Amino acid sequence: MPFKDFIERLSDVKVQKGDIPVWWVYTVGNGGEIFYKGLKEGKIKGSYCENCESIILPPRIYCEDCFERIEKFVDVEGPFVVLVMTKSYLDLDGNPLDKPQKIALIGVPDAKGGIIHFLDPDTDIDTGDIVVPFFNKNRVGSLKDIKYFTIKK
Repeated sequence: MPFKDFIERLSDVKVQKGDIPVWWVYTVGNGGEIFYKGLKEGKIKGSYCENCESIILPPRIYCEDCFERIEKFVDVEGPFVVLVMTKSYLDLDGNPLDKPQKIALIGVPDAKGGIIHFLDPDTDIDTGDIVVPFFNKNRVGSLKDIKYFTIKK
């Protein structure tokens, strides 16, 4: 059946068994590479647009507002603020979790963007609270290098 034909009845559907050789290489881009290398060092990196005088998190190599190329990358040290949050009662496969996970968009005042990440499951955290990243000891350059964000003490 050529692709230009439409399937109008379920009985017209056919199954073709076999393997399709598919491969891909996903790159995080220049800004993403700087971001993930920073996480491996226990730092959160952002880019600084000198034209807009603003920090962008996670870093980009072009400003989304003025389209200027960005050459300057900075350590973003906060304060990190919980902008919005929710709780998930299911895992990625739809199975119930023993304990709900708190997920939040973490932002920095006067910065563009933010990071979506887990919140400390054992701490009462709400929207507007100031939090800090809790890094894992063994880091590999992944978003999972941050275990969670917790209340700043």
